[in-house]
Amino acid sequence: MKKKKLLVLSAACCAFAVALAGCQEALVSSEVKMDKNGGGTKTITALIHGDNSPQAGVPEGTENPPMTGNNSKFLLVYGTDLENKIKSYSALEGIEVKATTAESGDTTLTISYSFTSIAEYNTKTKTLAKDDAADIEEATWTANQDGSYTYKENCDNTEYSVMNLFSSLYNDPEAFAKEADGIDLDGQGGYKSIYKIMSVSATVGNKTQKVDIHKYVYNADGNNVTAIELDYPDYLEVTGNFVADEKPDEKPDEKPDESKEEKDNTGLIIGLSVGGAVIVVGAIVAAVVITRKKKS
Repeated sequence: MKKKKLLVLSAACCAFAVALAGCQEALVSSEVKMDKNGGGTKTITALIHGDNSPQAGVPEGTENPPMTGNNSKFLLVYGTDLENKIKSYSALEGIEVKATTAESGDTTLTISYSFTSIAEYNTKTKTLAKDDAADIEEATWTANQDGSYTYKENCDNTEYSVMNLFSSLYNDPEAFAKEADGIDLDGQGGYKSIYKIMSVSATVGNKTQKVDIHKYVYNADGNNVTAIELDYPDYLEVTGNFVADEKPDEKPDEKPDESKEEKDNTGLIIGLSVGGAVIVVGAIVAAVVITRKKKS
């Protein structure tokens, strides 16, 4: 696994790991969905916990769980304002950005872009990465002899592709407060401390592969949460098959008309019966004639 650029931070307390404002990083994941022609869509999702949400990794139902606490003191924009900020930071034009906040206070930020070929995907991903484009390793799309297709990409590409977005957010005083709540984030890892890549995944036809990058572990005794980097593979690789498209001139298999078949069979049976009756009648007449000849 190649060496990572980002610092591996602990979320045990605010003094060592602060997120998009406080004690919980934004949880980032990415998903690529491929079509048969090598095009598709890339979606990057960031979950930003609300102040009253338990930190990541805390089991549901835990009594007195460690809470996120102060994200809203750092992140200053939400909803449409956050969407517009992210679009303004992006070096890639035409990205779709959506920010929705649930009743719990958690905000889900999604960033997506489409592409018509693997070459276009690589170009757009590098454009999004901006100053970190040199660290992007190009993904590959292979048509296999058995009719399946294989998508392969370095697991760290998502990390490098979002660095510009988060560093731009971090350094925008209208959108982010670096020194809120008595914490100076510049001394805690800077923009690298406000998000964490959790997983990357890809779907090819009927197959989906997911690689987990980080996970959060809850320590009930210390009532804290620690972020752990997993020993993940260098590459996300998935091979799948696509259902064959029906040709326009082909029609679905038609079910036999049982009523018609019954009618045809009935006609056949009647025909046989009538024919049989004629034979029988003929036989009787012949027998009568023969008998009369014998008597005479």
